Amino acid sequence: MAEDRTADKIVLTPTKKGGRSTTLVMERMKKQADESQVIHVAGGNHKGIIINRNIPKDSAKSCGPADLQLQFKVFLQDVTKHERLLTQEQRILRFWYEDLSQAEQMISAHEFFKELVRPSEFPKDYVGFIKRIMKMMQQRYTSVQKIECEMTQLEGLVEPPLRGPGAYLLTIEPQEDIVFA
Repeated sequence: MAEDRTADKIVLTPTKKGGRSTTLVMERMKKQADESQVIHVAGGNHKGIIINRNIPKDSAKSCGPADLQLQFKVFLQDVTKHERLLTQEQRILRFWYEDLSQAEQMISAHEFFKELVRPSEFPKDYVGFIKRIMKMMQQRYTSVQKIECEMTQLEGLVEPPLRGPGAYLLTIEPQEDIVFA
C-alpha cells in the first residue's frame, strides 16, 4: 500500500535574500528537523506548513543536483507607486523527486507548472505564489521531495506587454511578514 504523504510537513526555508534575488526552499519532511529555526507553524487550512528562519545556502543541507528545472518570467507592478512601468522578474523552479522515473518526473513538473500558472488562479503577489507552491506540494504533488524557487528581478523598467493568452502580471504590495493564518 502506498504511503500517505499528504500528512508530511512542508517546510519553507529562505536561503538567500539580497539585492535583486531571493531563494526559498520548500521541502517535504516527516517532522520539523530543528525546532529552534521555526518562526511560524500554520494551522487551520494550512496545517502542516512550517516557516523557518533564514539559513544561508552554504549551510543548508544539500540533496545533490536538482532532477528538473523550469524557468519563466513575470512582470511585476508596484501598486504603491502607481507607475505604468513594470519590473521583469525571472523565476526558476528546481525540483527534487523521490521514487519516480525521469519520464514521470518530467510529466509531474510539467503538470505542476501548468497548474501553478493557470491564468484563472495565478497568484497576484509573492506570498500567494509561495503559498500556492507549498499547498500544491502538500495536497497533490506528493512525489515532489523539494522545490527551490529562485526569484531574480532583472534590470530596468519596461512598458507593460500586450495582455494576451499566457501573459501574467503580479502586483507588489508592502509585506511585513509572511504569515499563513
